[in-house]
Amino acid sequence: MNIIADVNLIEENGLEYIEIIVDSYSFPVNYRGKHYYCSGSTMQEIKGIKLLKFLYERQGKTWDSVPIPGETADALSKEALQEFRKKSVYKKRLSKIAAEVNDKLLLENLKLFEG
Repeated sequence: MNIIADVNLIEENGLEYIEIIVDSYSFPVNYRGKHYYCSGSTMQEIKGIKLLKFLYERQGKTWDSVPIPGETADALSKEALQEFRKKSVYKKRLSKIAAEVNDKLLLENLKLFEG
């Protein structure tokens, strides 16, 4: 389960027992294909959208900051990109010159490509 724990043998009043100390983890534990998150003394299974959201938050990311593997500028809607340009210039988020570059360069300038 990739959990690292301190294990101590303690003897007290003639009895021996084991103390296990597990540090908190910022990521859920994956066990037999399921993910679990411990909070206090409770353990909860986390799955689906909640799991993705949890993992993104722990990495300081949001769903819209994660790139889609294999996506290219050519696959994006030309109309949506044109509308983005128009609104960005209107709201003064982009200069008219910056908005007139080709789609790929626009996306690169906005740092929307990874790698």
